[in-house]
Amino acid sequence: MAFDASTFEIWGALLNGARLVLMPAATPSLEELAQALQTYAITTLWLTAGLFHLMVDAQLAALSAVAQVLAGGDVLSVGHVRRLLEQPGERVLINGYGPTESTTFACCHRMRSFKEMPGSVPIGRPIANTQVYILDGYQQPVPAGIAGELYVGGAGLALGYLNQEQLSAQQFISSPVVGARLYKTGDRVRYLGDGTIEFLGRWDAQVKIRGYRIEIGEVESVLHSHPQVREGVVLPAQDRLVAYVVGVGGRPVSEVELRTFLKEVLPEPMVPTIFVNVAALPLTANGKVDRKALPAPAPARETNSIAPRTALELQLVQLWEELLALHPIGVTENFFDLGGHSLLAVHLIAQIQKRLGQHLPLAALFKHGTIEGLAALLQTRDLAVSPLVALQPLGCKRPFFCVHPAGGGVMCLRDLVRHLGQDQPCYGLQARGIEDDQEPFTDVTAMAAYYLQALRALQPEGPYRLGGYSMGAIVAFEMAQQLQCAGQTVALLAVLDVGAPGCTHLQVRVEEAQILADLAANMNIPLTYEALMALPETERLSTWVEYGRIAYALPAAMDLQLAQRFLQVYQANLQAIASYNPVPYSGRVILFQAQDHGLDFAPDWEALTIGIDVYTVAGSHETLLTEPHVPALAALLRTHLDTVTNT
Repeated sequence: MAFDASTFEIWGALLNGARLVLMPAATPSLEELAQALQTYAITTLWLTAGLFHLMVDAQLAALSAVAQVLAGGDVLSVGHVRRLLEQPGERVLINGYGPTESTTFACCHRMRSFKEMPGSVPIGRPIANTQVYILDGYQQPVPAGIAGELYVGGAGLALGYLNQEQLSAQQFISSPVVGARLYKTGDRVRYLGDGTIEFLGRWDAQVKIRGYRIEIGEVESVLHSHPQVREGVVLPAQDRLVAYVVGVGGRPVSEVELRTFLKEVLPEPMVPTIFVNVAALPLTANGKVDRKALPAPAPARETNSIAPRTALELQLVQLWEELLALHPIGVTENFFDLGGHSLLAVHLIAQIQKRLGQHLPLAALFKHGTIEGLAALLQTRDLAVSPLVALQPLGCKRPFFCVHPAGGGVMCLRDLVRHLGQDQPCYGLQARGIEDDQEPFTDVTAMAAYYLQALRALQPEGPYRLGGYSMGAIVAFEMAQQLQCAGQTVALLAVLDVGAPGCTHLQVRVEEAQILADLAANMNIPLTYEALMALPETERLSTWVEYGRIAYALPAAMDLQLAQRFLQVYQANLQAIASYNPVPYSGRVILFQAQDHGLDFAPDWEALTIGIDVYTVAGSHETLLTEPHVPALAALLRTHLDTVTNT
């Protein structure tokens, strides 16, 4: 009787001429509940979300015989909804949403058959005599697709909290915008295209992880959509996210598979660090998930690596354990293999400079990716800046050298290099000005000559195997020209998704606002050229950085100084491409072009070469180097690299 759903269960039956069936006072088992449904031929049933999920898993036949099932009180799993609605026969399933303050239900979403959902089960539309509004922080209505807070009004609204006038005044407001008394739910929602409402989570469930504000409900929604996940809960723990997963059929779900799946949809900071398989999610007496009863993730991990042997190694171990939330970490373990990523790499370099007073280029983490290697580097202070970055230096084959895109960095190549295999040495060529205060190049010919000087210091004689991603392919094209003029052999030239210099597909615009707008579009940052032009010139870059952080497209460590350096390099690279006048190349080109943009770069490259092999690969220009598309691209490239190994 203390649970607000009893108002629906009791009066919903008695006021509509139906028979009300009361279960015995003791908590029933799932089998006993199923038996009651069959014995009394129940036609309408209300279950909490947690109990609904358990009944679908254990007593699907009994539940599917009920003509009208209502569930709510927590987020419904898409997989469980699908399983019930795909059973033979006719039934209606209603997702009922509503805080106690609006008397059981405020919105309902009726489903008679399963259809694809936007990652979660909508809470639908307001019920009769109830009004709902989605408002922003200024209590102004938001457009469809934009998240806001749900406010509820109407006949079912409570008068307030008994003997709590201050709390009542905070939560029950008189809105001048809509001219009604409303309850402030604290729930984060948005309108979908069909006018239904999607629940995104609690505003107070936002957590800050590695400098980003993350909505736990969004992460759980994507986790629930995995076909092998029956239920899942995500909790924050020590600046990281922990996902608790119940697998379909009780089978554990692979952490690697879950991580890869989530990375396809979520920004990197929203992907949990730890995955814990559990047999079932604990429930409270009211049938909601009891998050406090979930087991704590293991605080320690086993490692066979070597313990720190010097004071410097000890300092670095402590720093890594703090950043990676792992313990213990050995001095021979690799930063990236332990879960390090681009954002943590930036933080690590910044913390080394802050605590040890030593500046390291970010590229040092590729060549010296262990504590042992970094300590040795810091002790020798052999930090001469070079454009050559050892992405994967192992293996006996001839190296593959790949030039950076317009942004100047080579972090984007790491997944490609990993899939090429540990027997294929790979080096990235990074733009001048990315890691230091040197002026970036604005001329492709000079840039290519500078890169070749570093390249030939490592490999004095050919044959050479070159490549480049985006604008980097044009620089690699010029490098191949210069090598041929020097009497050297170029065995392979790989072009990764870019038009030939001077072609109609390669439109270069170097105006700052246009560059920022183009980057925003490619990085899903909600900032247009018109919006940037409406700002004072001095505020455009800072606004771009702010919006980029909000959209998880930029690392939290990206300050205005770093952004200015990045923009300077980007502009210089575009200027270099715009002014480059190529001459025909007496060699072949391997062209890989992304499927999603539908452009064909082959005819323009054919005009500049003696032959071309063309491959259309899955993904867009921005995603062909990431999971799940990069393995297929790497396999094709590896085939060509192996073909020319002995040439």
